[in-house]
Amino acid sequence: MIKEYFKEKNIKLTKQRELIFNIIDENEEVTFKDIKEKCNNEMDNSTIYRIIELFLKNNIINKTLNEDIYYSINKNEHKHYIYCVKCHKKDLINICPIDYLNNTGYKVLSHQIQINGICNECQKK
Repeated sequence: MIKEYFKEKNIKLTKQRELIFNIIDENEEVTFKDIKEKCNNEMDNSTIYRIIELFLKNNIINKTLNEDIYYSINKNEHKHYIYCVKCHKKDLINICPIDYLNNTGYKVLSHQIQINGICNECQKK
């Protein structure tokens, strides 16, 4: 399956790319540090960064900012979350705040929204 997916994206599948793809795919969200650790230091930082940039450029993965940069497989799901800055819990937001831009004449290609707050449980503490 992964061979066909990469072929569809016109990307050569190497052992290193496959390893990083699988690491990201097996986890909901991972940081660069997580990826590096799971590679057992078999790759240098620049190789990992180049592969991540290739994946981002080809919409294979998503990048999310929340006190760190997190990577996840792009499953073509359009979702936004609100993050608690204290306990780091995240909750799905059921609307897209950018939907109103569809009437501006712009074709929105992509966007990232980070909403930070403090969840109810942390507010009570």
